[in-house]
Amino acid sequence: MWIKAFAVLSDNATFAFSSERASFQKGSEAIENHQYRDDDTFALIAAAVALTGMASDDLWEQFGAFFVEFVCTQGWEDLLRSMSPDIVGFFDGLDSLHNFISFALYKSNFAGPSFRCEKSDDGSVLLHYYTNRHGIYPFVKG
Repeated sequence: MWIKAFAVLSDNATFAFSSERASFQKGSEAIENHQYRDDDTFALIAAAVALTGMASDDLWEQFGAFFVEFVCTQGWEDLLRSMSPDIVGFFDGLDSLHNFISFALYKSNFAGPSFRCEKSDDGSVLLHYYTNRHGIYPFVKG
């Protein structure tokens, strides 16, 4: 789904150039329900960075902001809204959602990210994000 979302986010010329530069086989670059290797995703981002001149972190953050809207348009909005009536519960449930998606869609045991909310006495919430996938933390910021 990442690659399809990137295709929608970028214009056709940018995506075509980035896909070619990332060495995707024509026609295989936007398959739904396909778990792309991280190397593929990073190659696509690197190609887009080279083309646009954007900083990698900025591109990841922009992609993260877009991705939430994108998954809602792909039929996931009701599921996301049903996870919790508040933002803390939503983030606390993301681990389970990632596990469900990994198993149900991709039939894999992919180790997704982990989120934990820490409530402060002043009412603020600190979100902790853990992953073994280096370099994509700006995606979460978006």
